[in-house]
Amino acid sequence: MGDHTHERGEWMLSYRFMQMSMAGNRDGTERLETADVLRDFMVAPLDMTMTMHMAGIMYAPANWMTLMAMAHWTSQSMNHETRSGGMFEAASADLGDASLAALIGLKRTGSVRAHLNAGVSIPTGSIEEVSENPMSMGREVQLPYPMQLGSGSWNLRPGVTILGMSKRTSWGLQGLGALRLNENDRGYRQGHVIEGTGWFAVRATDRLGAHRGLTEVVRADRPPLTSGADHRTQHRDSRFPDTARGPRSGKPAQIDC
Repeated sequence: MGDHTHERGEWMLSYRFMQMSMAGNRDGTERLETADVLRDFMVAPLDMTMTMHMAGIMYAPANWMTLMAMAHWTSQSMNHETRSGGMFEAASADLGDASLAALIGLKRTGSVRAHLNAGVSIPTGSIEEVSENPMSMGREVQLPYPMQLGSGSWNLRPGVTILGMSKRTSWGLQGLGALRLNENDRGYRQGHVIEGTGWFAVRATDRLGAHRGLTEVVRADRPPLTSGADHRTQHRDSRFPDTARGPRSGKPAQIDC
């Protein structure tokens, strides 16, 4: 969402599915063995799986502006190992943060077009997820930072998108940011995020195509008031690439108004 605009009266509904898996620990670019982490912490994360369902709607009240709203549901789980050799899993699932945006056309004609992304993220996702673990003696305790479902704060989502189109192919470049405006109710604020994305798509028919994209993410996080290797957000300052590929289908509809 946010990679294209519409003409006045057009609207679009979308559904996207994403699954992501991660494993291992790093200090910068250096890989760490689990034993290295457990020398400093009682618990080490091993791997994590996240599944996300995203629903969105776009509507253009004018040729120069397209409005967009998105919500998503996330399910995630993380396996851990304790210093004593025990294993356990932490999991959470619910709605994440919702977002609203306006896409404002800068160049709306020709084979290469551009628009501004002006969005805001709404803190609808939970930051109060809890679970038992082997050291909590049967009590539910706060899950680590990566297992929370939202940021807990209002966030600005500025950006710019450039889109190139031909009869059967398209490409795009997009830069987006997430600027955290306030500390959340848990007393911390997630770090700002910068995302740079590029993609290329081929259209097979009028309604079906395939695409491949690459995203580079730079994230700087501030530490919340918790302890543990995967509780400390300063251990999640990161820069990493993410790739995506798959089919795309759809057709815009028009409302006369």
